[in-house]
Amino acid sequence: MSNLKSNLKVSNPNVVSDIAALPETGESDLFRRVIAALKQADHNLCVLHGYQNYPEAITSDSDIDAISQNPREIPHILTQQGVCGVVQMLQHEATAFSYVLYREYNGKPALILLDVSLDYRRNGRVFFRGAEFLQQQQYKFFNVPPAELEFGYYLTKKLAKGAINQAQAERLSELYRSQPDKCDRQLERFLPPAAAKTVALAAQNNQWQPVYKQLPNLRSALLNKVGKENPLKVMRFWWGELARIIKRLRQPTGLMIVFLGADGSGKSTAIEGVKQKLSPAFRQISYTHLRPRLGSKNDDSPPVVDPHAQPPRGWLASSLKLIYFLLDYCLGYVIRVYPQLTRSTLVIFDRYYHDLLVDTRRYRYGGSRWLAKFIAWFIPKPDLWILLDAPAEVMQSRKQEVSFTETERQTKAYLELVATLPNAHVVDASLDADLVAQNIQKIALAHLQQRTAKRLKLK
Repeated sequence: MSNLKSNLKVSNPNVVSDIAALPETGESDLFRRVIAALKQADHNLCVLHGYQNYPEAITSDSDIDAISQNPREIPHILTQQGVCGVVQMLQHEATAFSYVLYREYNGKPALILLDVSLDYRRNGRVFFRGAEFLQQQQYKFFNVPPAELEFGYYLTKKLAKGAINQAQAERLSELYRSQPDKCDRQLERFLPPAAAKTVALAAQNNQWQPVYKQLPNLRSALLNKVGKENPLKVMRFWWGELARIIKRLRQPTGLMIVFLGADGSGKSTAIEGVKQKLSPAFRQISYTHLRPRLGSKNDDSPPVVDPHAQPPRGWLASSLKLIYFLLDYCLGYVIRVYPQLTRSTLVIFDRYYHDLLVDTRRYRYGGSRWLAKFIAWFIPKPDLWILLDAPAEVMQSRKQEVSFTETERQTKAYLELVATLPNAHVVDASLDADLVAQNIQKIALAHLQQRTAKRLKLK
């Protein structure tokens, strides 16, 4: 990796600082800056499809597919030029990487997903070598493939997945009509004559019903026509896949966040906002209340409206309850939570074991406080603790499930608790809900950026 860094061509670290007026969104400006930085470093990148309304139409939900001459060097170029932070690197093929890029605009984070590959491969087959796409043409200020290559790539991608929707079919027809002879050669390359003719007619007339009906057969024809690589290359491919999987198991790309706070702190509202704001950085989101609940899928218990209504359990029952919690948290983490983290999942806990240390009455705990603290040492820890804190008056104005005195006591106890926890952050929950979610988003993105920089050895 050190050789890679020394070979990067970065002559002007401030290359993107003189870009003219910002486009409409931070995401579109970030895309401009990324392209400018890669060009400055003489890095060849080709945006593959869906670019017609770029950069204005780029949002945090956009998936920017591209071919690169060397995908691994992109984070180093962007970091060295100070363009953005890299908050995620998701390697989903031996030669394919999804980079989640992050930059703030007037205090608001902007995220884009750059899905970049060295070539296009699927099902153990290499359909296109990267060099084919790097002989490209310019569209606006970035590079795109010629119509026939975009047609061939987009068609093989959709056929290999076995799904083509109407918008995708219309784009394929548009590409085909612009270069029918060259697109026919792409069809001959990937499909037998009869199947190629079916697709050509559909593309020419924009009548894709015959293709929809024959998608399974066309997929089989595509895979059989291309064929797998020779045994040596297949072994090399799967060796790379095995190394990728092992790395993902050792370095999960998911994130586990635990939310703490007294009743009225706004945990539910904040969690919903955070889910929306952080979703572009993850493949999926998992929400859990209190504990993993190993053996059950959901927490079907009704909302607690009077948490101190029932008396505490006795010492023995309380101690057995702690042991049950310990098993549930530890086994649940291994069997349920950690596999989610390896699949790039944002795992959110609303409350956690440590709530019991603050509010024993809610959990009817009547045992030794020393034992409860001792068990806490063995409970799996999240990546981030978020304490939503606000004055007792604010919390009481939202919920009055416990007395004012109890709310005041809990707020102090939570602050004392998080002072002892690693990676714990206190967030002002008295602010506007969107601002609270945005502040938590920044905390999470900063953590992800630091983690990714360490894993990729970025400076």
